[in-house]
Amino acid sequence: EVGIYLPKQPRTKGDIGWTFHPDYHGRGYATEAARALLTYAFEGLQLHRVTAGCNTSNTASLRLMERLGMRREGHYIQSTLLHGTWRDECSYALLHEEWQAQKNPEAIQLMEKARANGTLKSESNYVNLAKLYLITGQSSDDPKPDANKAAQVLEEGIGKGVVTSSADNEMLLGEAYEMTDNTSKALDAYSKANATATDGEAAMRASHLLLTENKFSEASSMAQQSISKGVK
Repeated sequence: EVGIYLPKQPRTKGDIGWTFHPDYHGRGYATEAARALLTYAFEGLQLHRVTAGCNTSNTASLRLMERLGMRREGHYIQSTLLHGTWRDECSYALLHEEWQAQKNPEAIQLMEKARANGTLKSESNYVNLAKLYLITGQSSDDPKPDANKAAQVLEEGIGKGVVTSSADNEMLLGEAYEMTDNTSKALDAYSKANATATDGEAAMRASHLLLTENKFSEASSMAQQSISKGVK
């Protein structure tokens, strides 16, 4: 038996739980069911946060919550009366963004395999792979390695003629290079994006980078273009 408890509206949080007969322990059923429950919670119900808990003597459930990537948030001393004995209890939680971050490496691995086999052929595939690297990098202590991979993927796609030099794609390339501290290449990408962009986002980013380079006249020009086009 598995289930999810949802509070009254607004439903942004949920608490999951599971119970399995001892005859079915150790077969992976609980892990499979709990993962499906988390998928439903985060992707189906779009919850922001999911919690779970158990008493500390239930080592199987403790290991399961850790396998699911849940974070231990509390250890409550003698908080639950079970069969006449007060027992300690632990609480775990997982945020939607943490759940998403867990999925990114799997998606990257699959797409990199397709890239290596030559079956990564569409523009959307290249762009989505680059975005996955950027998202992963943003949640890392050192975003540069993943940002560099994002830039390599986009440059490869552009070089093959698969990825177009559109404003959106050049913006993405600029963001990747900016995260790697490659200011010159970031500026080049933002300038290309600005040439066809309908808003001033690319010009604003370029202006900021130019200021860090003490290129005040060029920064002022880009700032004016940003203001003229408007920023979303």
